[in-house]
Amino acid sequence: MAICFKACLYQRLGVFFVNNIILIDWFSFTTTIHSVNSIIEFLGLGEIKDFIKTYGSRGFRDRITYSGLNIHFNNSQDENLIWVEFTGQGCRLFEELSKKEWEDIFFTILDEQENYNVTRLDIAYDDWQGVLNIDKIYSETLKENFVSRFRTWSCINSNKGITVYLGSVQSAIRFTFYDKAKEREREDIEHWVRLEIRMRDENALEFIKNLNNYTVGDLFFCVVNNYLRYVKPSKTDSNKQRWNTRGWWLKFINTTKKISLWTK
Repeated sequence: MAICFKACLYQRLGVFFVNNIILIDWFSFTTTIHSVNSIIEFLGLGEIKDFIKTYGSRGFRDRITYSGLNIHFNNSQDENLIWVEFTGQGCRLFEELSKKEWEDIFFTILDEQENYNVTRLDIAYDDWQGVLNIDKIYSETLKENFVSRFRTWSCINSNKGITVYLGSVQSAIRFTFYDKAKEREREDIEHWVRLEIRMRDENALEFIKNLNNYTVGDLFFCVVNNYLRYVKPSKTDSNKQRWNTRGWWLKFINTTKKISLWTK
């Protein structure tokens, strides 16, 4: 499995955008075959001794937490159930401190699907080089100049910047564009736009399965290409499906391949 999560180089029109990266920004799963101590070892984080015990959530009475890594246990319905949750910060912690790689965790989950249940996976593309113009995405979305498999969409322009959602909160897969620099109040950063793919349950597992055949970067763009396309309106054709794709979107995607995460 050829995966590069920490930093990826992508060639666009002969130019390498060294700072544009694709990374895991959230990951969670449940299991019933581990204790709290053994799940820490499974994650390769046995050397961390500073976990803080606190209240759990969503039916879990207890939780230990460390820098964005949350392990929920003592479930009210199933005492053997453990829920592991990496926030974005927790993902970076794993990459920095774990003795294992993401591949190790993913391979085990795929090999023992009866013992693990993936509940969420977020993959984020961070653009530092101006590939994505958030104002243009906001404008084109409001005008509905796009073709999408999503039934719902929304645009927000607030003091935290622009956010464009494709898909609902309940969707098994959802895209989110937003101005990361504005959200973080980083006035020292000229451009930082993020596109996140948020996947749940079977869609998240399907993404992981596809990593057997694709790098995370290639898979990211193939999935985006399957679900979304910004188009140029035609004065003579009312069928949006036949409209030409916007040039700036083609430069961003840079692939003709499409991969669906839909499962029966």
